[in-house]
Amino acid sequence: MRCLTLLTSIFLSSLIISFTGCTKTFDYSPYQTFVDKDERNTTSNQLNKILINSSDTFQPFRFALISDNHLAYDSFTDALDLIAQDSSLSFVLHGGDIADNGFLREFEVFHNHMADLPIPFLTVIGNHDYLSNGEDVYAIMFGERNYSFVYNDIKFVVFDNVTLESNQVPEFEWIEKELTDGLNHTHTLTLSHIPPTSNTFTIEQQERLSSLMKNFKVTLSMHGHIGKYSFEESFEDGVRYLTVDLSGQRTFAIIEVQLDSVIVNRIDY
Repeated sequence: MRCLTLLTSIFLSSLIISFTGCTKTFDYSPYQTFVDKDERNTTSNQLNKILINSSDTFQPFRFALISDNHLAYDSFTDALDLIAQDSSLSFVLHGGDIADNGFLREFEVFHNHMADLPIPFLTVIGNHDYLSNGEDVYAIMFGERNYSFVYNDIKFVVFDNVTLESNQVPEFEWIEKELTDGLNHTHTLTLSHIPPTSNTFTIEQQERLSSLMKNFKVTLSMHGHIGKYSFEESFEDGVRYLTVDLSGQRTFAIIEVQLDSVIVNRIDY
């Protein structure tokens, strides 16, 4: 008696189905959310690696900012190779859109590449990461969508500001609380996927986000999403906004944090 087996293989948005006779049956769904044990709670695990080297007082340091790899794995891994060669970097931040379609396999490929780095990494959720069951995968693989930490007396506030795909609004009260604490530190830096100039926000949301950055003296607000490198004072209020390009455009940034300044270096490769 012949065994009818459904073998599914997924790449991009196509589902390839074949039937064959064998002794074992398996399937793969684009809505699968089972994350391997060693890939869970990544944010907490990576933060532990970062904070073990943190000083209670300010010390200058450097870190890399990349974003929006989507499916451009060749250029993405080229960027990671360059980052891995720079022994002066303390960690890497990723600005979101880890996945393109929100599929588990996309998150797994990303995690495997990042885990090969000799330095820790942290992420923020992007709008593409919400697609399919990506929100659930992100929560299991990485953890909370909003979190903060202090490194060498620099306050980092990482928050989810995806509105359309999530059907939510940013947690403004949480953001304000964390930025208030930032006034006790040398600098405050923020990371969220979408720059507040984007038309995905209502005017009220845009004004509230930019006002928070201004009122709490954020030194640098970091983003991805728009597919264009930009480093400017978007609202003429003293706050500088850095948006790095898609990985496929072969550009990322290295940020140098000094006592009285934060220096942004564009890296084209």
